[in-house]
Amino acid sequence: GARCAPGDNDTEDGTEQQQLALLLSTIYSLSKVCGHKKIQRFLPHDAADVEPVLNILRSYGSRDDRKTIVEHAEEGAPQQWETIYVLLLWMGMLSYVP
Repeated sequence: GARCAPGDNDTEDGTEQQQLALLLSTIYSLSKVCGHKKIQRFLPHDAADVEPVLNILRSYGSRDDRKTIVEHAEEGAPQQWETIYVLLLWMGMLSYVP
């Protein structure tokens, strides 16, 4: 099936992106405990994964509603930098795909 990145659908209410942020925040926490090299092995690393991950990274880089991490950090809420960290970790793994 066709893959789509969060934010591809204009009618989306942000729930999918919030779920993605929670998932990536959990992966970030695991990477701090187990090490990023062990976690990186479990991330999908097919050539077809490059474009969706890159699109998600671009969506985080082009947001108009960016807020500073310190001012708007909620207790237990995923941080934007954690999401970006894991996406960059994933892109690092994908960069080895021929």
